[in-house]
Amino acid sequence: MLSSSTTPARSPKLRRAARRTAAVLLAAPLVGGLLATTADAATGDPFGNGFDKLAGVTGGVEIKGWAIDPDTAAPIKVRITVDGASATDVTADVARADLGTAYPDYGPNHAFATTIPAASGSHQVCVTALNVSAGSSKSFGCQQVTVPSTTSTDLTSPTSTFPTATTTGVPAGTSLRVHNGDLTVTTAGTVVDGLDVTGTIIVKADNVTIKNTRVRGITSNTYTTPLINQKNGNRNLVVQDSELIPSSPNQYQYGIIGWNFTLDRVEIAKVVDGVHIIGSNTIVRNSYIHDIRDYVVNGSTTHSDGIQIQIGSNHRVTNNRIEGGWNAAIQITQDRGDVSNLTVTGNWMSNGLCSVNIAEKGLGPIAGVNVSTNTFGRGQRSQDCAIVRPTTTTVTATGNYFEDGEVVKLRNA
Repeated sequence: MLSSSTTPARSPKLRRAARRTAAVLLAAPLVGGLLATTADAATGDPFGNGFDKLAGVTGGVEIKGWAIDPDTAAPIKVRITVDGASATDVTADVARADLGTAYPDYGPNHAFATTIPAASGSHQVCVTALNVSAGSSKSFGCQQVTVPSTTSTDLTSPTSTFPTATTTGVPAGTSLRVHNGDLTVTTAGTVVDGLDVTGTIIVKADNVTIKNTRVRGITSNTYTTPLINQKNGNRNLVVQDSELIPSSPNQYQYGIIGWNFTLDRVEIAKVVDGVHIIGSNTIVRNSYIHDIRDYVVNGSTTHSDGIQIQIGSNHRVTNNRIEGGWNAAIQITQDRGDVSNLTVTGNWMSNGLCSVNIAEKGLGPIAGVNVSTNTFGRGQRSQDCAIVRPTTTTVTATGNYFEDGEVVKLRNA
């Protein structure tokens, strides 16, 4: 993976490569909007596509695109304004394999995806890639989008308010004490409260509570590292009003791995898998899982998910907002053993190839699956694929709607 540490800024080689790539793309268009403004690669200005996707979603504007500055291989910032109001700067550092293929000198990490809060109604959205060296910032123009109303009088779809960064994570005004490095909990009944942990939290005791705490992860690692490590499956771990967001996101960072836990009002972002379940008895509720990162490793992606369930029984996922996973918002896969008794209700979900992906992996039907009263965005890579399952697994699926009111239909794997 190419990074700013391996390729210096203002590299003449990169500028020449950009000109060569631009010429090829102008002659042969590629998928995903890669052709959009490639002629600017030869000038030193940023280039890309600010509007790969623009959609009004409940409570805001969803936008995706990509941007590269020919003077650096590092990700650059993109500025987004809605109705000319205060700007939101987003780093275009999300991996996309097609970008790595089209621009091998820059690598794949130049896409962006975000949702900006906006009231219902029509809005003008403008996008600009911010220049970092020679040249000037590049405007991708403006487009109109309509944000749907948050309520409906003719549908039975859920109308609850879904979690956001404001309603999850460490409550505003909470004073945090810094804990440098990893924190290992070995005493039953420990309450971890009000910490800013610069490493990870490793749970090795029963009945532990983690609340009002921010976990930043280690700054460099070469192996799978959850910000909260519950791999021992100690009984009754509770995590509430906390944030699992790495300071230095990379392909090894996960939110939480384990089982026998409850997450409540937790914000998880910038990791490969937000919640990675390897046992039984889990509850994820009232939480915001977003900005899930996908990386290209040895030519393939990390197949990132908001939540991945690999084994176990008695799993409940209720009233969450889950978005941004390349593979799925929720992936149910029997990679480690049988999965059963799964309830997914009252959530807002989007993205992934399909947002809810159920796979038997040769272990036979999954018993007791209920995916009902959920709202789905339209961000799936496979159009309108909200829920996919094998025909041999029976899924109770009632009251599921896309956010524009269309009824969700199960898709057969």
